[in-house]
Amino acid sequence: MAKALNLQEKTANLLCRVLERGKLRVTMVEVAALAEEEGIDEEELYDALLDLEGVRAMVPVRSKTGRGLAWEHRALKVGPGEELEVPIAVYYAFEGLLWTGRWSYEYAAQRYFEAIREVHASSFTEALKVMVSKTSQLLVDAELIKTSIIEVGLPESEAGVLISELKGGGFISPLISMSQLKPTAKGPYYELNPALFRGAVRSKPFTHA
Repeated sequence: MAKALNLQEKTANLLCRVLERGKLRVTMVEVAALAEEEGIDEEELYDALLDLEGVRAMVPVRSKTGRGLAWEHRALKVGPGEELEVPIAVYYAFEGLLWTGRWSYEYAAQRYFEAIREVHASSFTEALKVMVSKTSQLLVDAELIKTSIIEVGLPESEAGVLISELKGGGFISPLISMSQLKPTAKGPYYELNPALFRGAVRSKPFTHA
């Protein structure tokens, strides 16, 4: 997993320990205890958490603005009252790694859509693959999502459902700042989760704020 996510070995081990608990939310106190067991000191822990947030493998629950759940608005703070969460998409990718030996966004997507009983699970997974194949950075817009839905044979009206479910699963997150700076007819922009898609989208890595 360290190689798949481009993480230091200790950081990847810490993420594994969190994922093995089977819970998507973890307190900073719990993370610190796991880090101590892995031989990670306080300074290394903060760096590890920054790296995990950077690839969106584990993100702060708290929002900088007090509202909205976009990743770009999350605020990493180290304190006993703070919480972190693992996007369920990352959890399913970890499950896929254990079962198949591969870190795969396709496995995570299919598993997630089936878990939420999405009737178009397979088609939504295919639409996601189309989206990834058509972008050269970790960034998509509503228009690309819409055309991907149409390409797999679903009506355009399903695009909104797909966007909502991808956000809920932690596959994408709204890039509100970019949507405000670069308003276009293509609709809002969304960040693809680097933990899942960095290996599939290679040519122009997107750097978030």
